[in-house]
Amino acid sequence: MKKGLLLGIIIILAAPFAVTASEADREMEKNWEAAMAAYKAAPSSQDTLERLNNFSLRWRNSHRYEAARAKYLRAMIYYKDRKYTAAYTEFKEVVDRFGNVTFADSAHYKMGECLYNQAKYSEAIEEWKKFRFKFSNSMFILEAVYGIALSHLNLKEYMKADRELTAFLDRNKFYADNEEIRTIGGIIDFYLGRYDASVEKLERLRSDVASYYQGHSLLKLTKWPDAANAFKRIVDLYKTSKYYESALYNKAEAFYKGTNYSAAAADYRAYLAAFPSGKLAPYARFKLGSSLFNDKKYDLAIAEFGKVSSEGPDKRVRGYARYFIGEANRVQKKYEQALASYNRVIEEHSDVYEVVSLAQVKGGWCHLVLGNASKSEVLLSGFTQKFAGHKDSALGYYLLGTSAYNKKDYPSALQAYKFLIDKFTYTDLTEAALLMTQLVYYNQQQYSMLISDASHILEVLSRKFEPPTSKIRARAYFYLGAAYYKSGMYGPAAKAFKEIVDKYYDSDIVTEARANLAWAYYELENYRGARTMARDVISSPKISREVKMACEILIAHSFFSERDYDRAAHEYGTFAYNYSKLKNNEVVAEALFQQGKVYEIQEYYNDAIKAWQALGGNFPNSKRTPEALYRISDIYFKAQQFDKALEGFQAIIARWPNDVIAEDAMLSIAEVYYNSEQEAKAEQAYAAFLKKYPDSNKIKSVEEGKERATYRKAEKKGDPEGLIGFADQYPNSPLAASALYQAGETYYQTSKFENAISTFNRLIKDFPGDTMSINAQYYIAACYEGLQRFDQAVASYKIFIRNHPRHDLAPDVTFRLATAAFTAKSYPDAVLYYERVVERYPGTEYAQNAAYNVALAYTELNKQDDAISSYKRFAKEYPEDPKSKDIPLQVAGMYLEQKRYRDALKEYTEIASAAKADVEKAEALYRAGEIYNTLEDKANAIAMFSKLMEAKPKDSIFRVTGLINLAALYESSQKWVEAVNVYKAITESGGQKEYVDGARSRMAEIRSVYPDLFKQASPAKDTKEK
Repeated sequence: MKKGLLLGIIIILAAPFAVTASEADREMEKNWEAAMAAYKAAPSSQDTLERLNNFSLRWRNSHRYEAARAKYLRAMIYYKDRKYTAAYTEFKEVVDRFGNVTFADSAHYKMGECLYNQAKYSEAIEEWKKFRFKFSNSMFILEAVYGIALSHLNLKEYMKADRELTAFLDRNKFYADNEEIRTIGGIIDFYLGRYDASVEKLERLRSDVASYYQGHSLLKLTKWPDAANAFKRIVDLYKTSKYYESALYNKAEAFYKGTNYSAAAADYRAYLAAFPSGKLAPYARFKLGSSLFNDKKYDLAIAEFGKVSSEGPDKRVRGYARYFIGEANRVQKKYEQALASYNRVIEEHSDVYEVVSLAQVKGGWCHLVLGNASKSEVLLSGFTQKFAGHKDSALGYYLLGTSAYNKKDYPSALQAYKFLIDKFTYTDLTEAALLMTQLVYYNQQQYSMLISDASHILEVLSRKFEPPTSKIRARAYFYLGAAYYKSGMYGPAAKAFKEIVDKYYDSDIVTEARANLAWAYYELENYRGARTMARDVISSPKISREVKMACEILIAHSFFSERDYDRAAHEYGTFAYNYSKLKNNEVVAEALFQQGKVYEIQEYYNDAIKAWQALGGNFPNSKRTPEALYRISDIYFKAQQFDKALEGFQAIIARWPNDVIAEDAMLSIAEVYYNSEQEAKAEQAYAAFLKKYPDSNKIKSVEEGKERATYRKAEKKGDPEGLIGFADQYPNSPLAASALYQAGETYYQTSKFENAISTFNRLIKDFPGDTMSINAQYYIAACYEGLQRFDQAVASYKIFIRNHPRHDLAPDVTFRLATAAFTAKSYPDAVLYYERVVERYPGTEYAQNAAYNVALAYTELNKQDDAISSYKRFAKEYPEDPKSKDIPLQVAGMYLEQKRYRDALKEYTEIASAAKADVEKAEALYRAGEIYNTLEDKANAIAMFSKLMEAKPKDSIFRVTGLINLAALYESSQKWVEAVNVYKAITESGGQKEYVDGARSRMAEIRSVYPDLFKQASPAKDTKEK
């Protein structure tokens, strides 16, 4: 994220205030100068932080803008010190308490940055989306969009990242040449299959990652020399890069695929010299042999293939190596030696079907040359015929599919398996082909496709046919359940696993199915059902240890989730005891860690300490051990057992000096000395901390005055009861009202809303004339909202508006009132108050957002015409709002949902005519064509879909889907040539592969059925051997 802009903000916040005449202003200015003096002396010191906080508290009512700036500067200090959690809290306070200051948008934006910098990418996305909704005209909007794109990239949500980055660059074209932007864009393009675009973005960059993805994109584009050069940059310039090994191998691959076999051979040798035990070494040696073979260096190739055939870890590769030994002999006309190699392939690799088929064909060739005709016929006959109508034709297709599957050629495998399922009578192979189809999707993580295909076919098979063996069909249900589970669809996952448990209980996969069923129940929060199933699995006699452990830890987790802490602690402890002999097992370590957490929640601190000590003693290398020791030390610290706490924190620094928790431990050491009144040692500890972490100074300042000290002590601890006690002890203190207000705020921020309401009511009663009483009324309504008691929230907001109609919070309160009514499903009230915001506060963000929300409320009331009118009003009044862009399609969709086809057609036609974006135009044309299809108006449907032939982008899902519909319409009219032309456009679209493959397949089918329509002269086939 950018730093220059943030520095400017800090400078602005640190600037002196203008001199004013009032006594209060002079006092405020004096306070500010003191705070700034502390800031200049020690920007990150506790004294500075407390002075800024005190300043904010002291002047937050009379000088809200200055108080907000102090709070913002305090947040930026935390941010600079990488204390993102604390910074987030401070920024949030600026937004929540001072939401109308000019830099509230900056604070809200920084909240998202704090989450991003903690790798909380999903939360950062949500925070920035809230920011965009609330501050839609902020100068930080584009930065927020950029941050959202980066977060999606980190989450591997490439389509979402692409959308956000594209939107960002559309509005900020001057960023297009930024190196980081181009790198991210190039990587996104690669994962989305846009290889040309990836190369274009990455080719001018000089980094290992840019060269790596550029090289792979060029490989995809079959630009072999360019790909080799890209990988060469890594090999030459980045020898310590994590991409080095892969780049060295892929450089050779690029030369090999580009038929530069001598260069490929040299590079494969270089790889083997550099990585003789590398994971790709066996394949590099095989490809070295292939390169030598293609370079006609047959004896050298035989030597390399010989090494692979005897040493290679992959049986398939060994078989191919033996096969190529035969090939190298055959091309040298050493037929006896070649035949011996082919026979060994057939004998030793009979289950590697594709290499056996090649060996049989070439063996037949050798027999033929040697005059063994009968043997040649036996071998060749099965591979020179098409098996049309043969009883083993289905097996042939299954083996073709399995061959492709073994090579990870998933599209070809899928085509073969689906052909088998669709064209042949049901047999065992049908079940096997379905299972393999699922594996194709599963291996590519195409879970939705797996679900779509398998769920229907399995239902039909289960209804019509008894399974030949429960093993195959049970596994089909297992992968269906796994796909549902990985897609977060736990209900259907449970149903699939239960199908195995109920109907295929003798399957070899039933134990794993029951274990997965238990986890599905757990995710569905059916904790009792999960436990019952898990215990049932555990009782199985042949259960594997891994499955048993997974079920046992699940039982403990279920009790924890139910807050049955006693039983959870028992289960975790039993689990850890039973598997205590397993060394370096993270599951056992996790059980001990969770047991400690349970005890800590129950405030059984000694038991928590024992659990974590057992974790550290038995699993010293576990990733949980440093945190466990820290928690132990923290308990001692809170119990004021400072010696034990100090010993633990020091041990963390000694044993794990580079662990992230070491910094917290070092800081805690200083706090232990301070709280145990060892000020000198505290100063030394803070000095050591500053030396190692110079940006994390936390030295405490001296408390000011007895009364002030008492107040600050309660405030520092964040103890609302202590603050209330202060108000009880000092009811006439000028800080009493602040104490009650701070206590109420603390209760509110910790979601203890009932306590907050009680405290704020007391503040209103005891200090009715204090300005904080007004804010207290506001907070009471917000507390009711937090309790989801929306009727009371609405009533409280109404009281606030009635009593303080001109208050600065009135627009916010009115908007919140409308939103609370909306949330309470009191949509008429929501409409009323949103309209009031629009009417009374024009030109504000509240009015803008309320104008949009009115349409949402009308939609909930099913007043579609009013909703449409409101959407159109919003689009007219706020044409620059990003939401306005989508309103025409949204309105058209509403008409379509109501089956008001003529109105929908009118809207879609206007969109198609006026749309600036190609995607919008394509969608409008597609939707209009669909409506005509629905109305059975074939002519207009064809006319509308035909416009998509020239639509852009060519790979748009709306264009491709519309063209598929157009082809279908032509086929229904028996216009085969026109249909083929449309299918050809689909194959050239670059759209989704299954659509392109389907179009190509359909073109072939039409041409084969109606050859006369497509007849053309074809040259005579040259059958002479090359």
